[in-house]
Amino acid sequence: MTVPTLPLFAQTGTIEGTVINQSTGRPLSGAEVHILETDERQRSGADGKVWFTGVSPGTYTLTITHPSFATPTRTTVEVTAGHTTQATMSLGEVFELETVVVEGERFPPTVSRKEIRGSELLRIAGVGTDALKGLTTLPSIGIPNDFFGVLYIRGSEPGSNLYYLDRTPLGYPFHWGGLLSTISSETIDTIDIYAGGYGAQFGLDSQSVLDIHARDEIDTWVNGKFNLNIWYSEGLLEGRIGEKGYISASGRRSYLDLLIGPIAERESGTEQQFPYFSDYQLKLYYPITENHHLTVNAFAATDHFHFQSQESTESRDVTLGEREADAFTSSIFFKNGFNGQGVHLQSNFTENLHSHLSLTRSLNYLDIELDAIISQTNIVEGDVVFNTTETAEYLLKVDVPVYSLREDLSYDLC
Repeated sequence: MTVPTLPLFAQTGTIEGTVINQSTGRPLSGAEVHILETDERQRSGADGKVWFTGVSPGTYTLTITHPSFATPTRTTVEVTAGHTTQATMSLGEVFELETVVVEGERFPPTVSRKEIRGSELLRIAGVGTDALKGLTTLPSIGIPNDFFGVLYIRGSEPGSNLYYLDRTPLGYPFHWGGLLSTISSETIDTIDIYAGGYGAQFGLDSQSVLDIHARDEIDTWVNGKFNLNIWYSEGLLEGRIGEKGYISASGRRSYLDLLIGPIAERESGTEQQFPYFSDYQLKLYYPITENHHLTVNAFAATDHFHFQSQESTESRDVTLGEREADAFTSSIFFKNGFNGQGVHLQSNFTENLHSHLSLTRSLNYLDIELDAIISQTNIVEGDVVFNTTETAEYLLKVDVPVYSLREDLSYDLC
């Protein structure tokens, strides 16, 4: 009679364990694996493997330790008769990272669009306190010379560029033809540059679009800044309204006229207004409800000067009589500027349906007046006085208000 071999009636099982390094995911050698119930111990080899054979069926607790790790690891395995139980054991600290949710706004594809933050522009060498000058470091954007910062985008002339500040048209972006921008750089959050291929929301009458967005929130309750240099002074004051509202006011003014003007008036004896510039920006942002947000903004910029001069000669005798009061006087007045206002309502009707409604008013104005008396002569013959006057006069006035209603309605399909 032949007695069956032991494997046929096997009453034990096998544990095949693999020890890995939790930090690297690779096999860990030299780790001690201890079965608490049977007090059996083994060390893992170069491949991280350990084998326990002849283990009775049941549930066992394995403890894994290693000199490089201060904290041991425990795991539980179930052994079945006649089977090999696979056990993967890890050593090393496990960190539970904080959940980070990243949300972004999806923009429609455009041929050429670049977004840049205002804080990045101010860090560019040579920009100083004028963020728009930093745009010249981008491809396809240039300036005419080192003194004026008016922008040429893709070779087009500056008049072909369209500027927006918080969805309100900005018709006067630079003082004195590009000396410096009319916007407080401290309030700029981002600038979207469309060198071409922009959407229908910007119209069709321009080569490129610069869509400037001023910030509408700060971390502190109140913030302010004041800048004083040899050309102008600049101030900014901003603060929070409630938990999520925001308000800001900023402005600049040059003071060359205040320093030189009184001296020139005293020397010439006539009223003088030396060149100066000024600008301001106001913004209010407030969430009316969770789904409706109101923004009100207003801004303006002005360049101005006024000169007067006068020359005269003494009377003298002539053949036909006495000529007196020859004179030369002139007056030049120049004022150029812009102001704009806007009311904007942003609404999220549903999770996918969004609306942005804007009512804006923009006004460009230009006033140039030139009055000159080239000569004025009085000739006296007996009781008759003959007057001869040669004058030159030039007058140009432009005052064009523009009202616009803009509605951007979007629906997210996914």
